Amino acid sequence: MATGSPPDWNFFLQTLRDLDYESLSNPLSSVLPPGGGATEFRAAALAAGFPDSTAVRSLNRQCSSGLQACVDIANAISAGMIEVGVGAGMESMSLQYGRPGAVTEFSENMAKDRGISRAKQDAFAAASYHKAAHAHQAGWFDAESAPLTVKYEDSKTDTWSEITVSKDDGIRKGVTAESLGKIKPAFAKDGSIHGGNASVLLMKRSTAERLGQTILSKYVTASVVGVAPLLMGVGPWAAIPIALEKAGISKDGVDVYEINEAFAS
Repeated sequence: MATGSPPDWNFFLQTLRDLDYESLSNPLSSVLPPGGGATEFRAAALAAGFPDSTAVRSLNRQCSSGLQACVDIANAISAGMIEVGVGAGMESMSLQYGRPGAVTEFSENMAKDRGISRAKQDAFAAASYHKAAHAHQAGWFDAESAPLTVKYEDSKTDTWSEITVSKDDGIRKGVTAESLGKIKPAFAKDGSIHGGNASVLLMKRSTAERLGQTILSKYVTASVVGVAPLLMGVGPWAAIPIALEKAGISKDGVDVYEINEAFAS
């Protein structure tokens, strides 16, 4: 509904009252949320070289906003609204508004609610580092990584230089559960948590073939499930079974699961 007169809205509200709320998903929307990033997204698109005619919009689904952007693009393609779109996520952690550290406190809640010890989290985190380091050294990500040359200023000499970055440097070498165990808790004296942008090009298959683009993967379905606000870290655990059911496959029929590891809890 683009616009609505009072009778229209009365009908809408009555229809809404008659609905089973369990079947209702994503009922809320907002035009100008606090600190809304619509303008920064637009600026990023223009800076990247997109023309003025390319429309941009922002959305908010917290940590999964980037994935939701991809879902929205895929749905728009399926509905015939567009043929090509980019689902992306961006944010500035240094300029973000609001209360800092809230998500990390959620992680503490997760650990306490599910009885996950500090030792188990350290072991899990160390194993995650080892997997990332192995994949890094084996060159598994080389095919999807593009070298980036950037200029930087040396604050000591006030001179500018160029450097080409070809690999991520966020993986620390030599991480063990024992070394992690020596780090002081960051958010609570008895806590267990201590102190991790992407864009996806989606298009209609016929369009990709017409443009001679290599098809890397296929979007099949998605699911979003609400969970207890203070235990939002269990979101994937609740959403994955529904996505599998929609796709018509079992959990054992999936070779690789890629799940965000924001916190070991």
